[in-house]
Amino acid sequence: TIPISILLFALALPVCRLIYEHGRFTADDTKATAQALMLYALGVPLAAAARSVAACFYSLKDTKTPPIVGMIIVGLNTAMNLGLMWVLRFRSFPLTTSTCALVNFLLLVFILRRKIGAIGFQDTLWLTLRVTLISALSGLLAFSFSGLIGKILIPKTIINKTIQVFLAGSFGLVAFYLLSLIFRIKQVKNALGEFLHRPGKVQPTQPEIPK
Repeated sequence: TIPISILLFALALPVCRLIYEHGRFTADDTKATAQALMLYALGVPLAAAARSVAACFYSLKDTKTPPIVGMIIVGLNTAMNLGLMWVLRFRSFPLTTSTCALVNFLLLVFILRRKIGAIGFQDTLWLTLRVTLISALSGLLAFSFSGLIGKILIPKTIINKTIQVFLAGSFGLVAFYLLSLIFRIKQVKNALGEFLHRPGKVQPTQPEIPK
């Protein structure tokens, strides 16, 4: 989820322009929506990570800890929104959501380590930092490429908007894959290989009927 989230962060403006900027939805509305999308995108990997850690508790037949932590997070989310909405206005909701996703993840990891001991978190953290680095680089490249396309094809029509998002997004994904090869992050290549070579369902063979 990290490369996709950063790519969505980098291309938030053209994506929102493509989806929403029609009719009475103005360019200013698009900018505000893009800001919210950027803040929401930051929390996607954290929410995914928290869900994975919560699954560990369920595998240990602990069905109480994740909901209890979840109730704490709901209270924190409400308090932060009430405190920040007057300052950040609509931006407080996505910012609070992403922040609470981080707190949720950290709380679950802390409790899990207390429960079962070491969980190999350092190795995972090192991999996460490397993936985040190349994701940021690919996102920056996609952002720059999107700006270049926007100068060549003025994003006024639905066709030009679609071309801008598709080409910039594809460019970012290819850049991420190439950077993963340069930085020798084999998990990316392995994941792509598994995705492209998923075995199909084996069709049952009919026994031959002797004549």
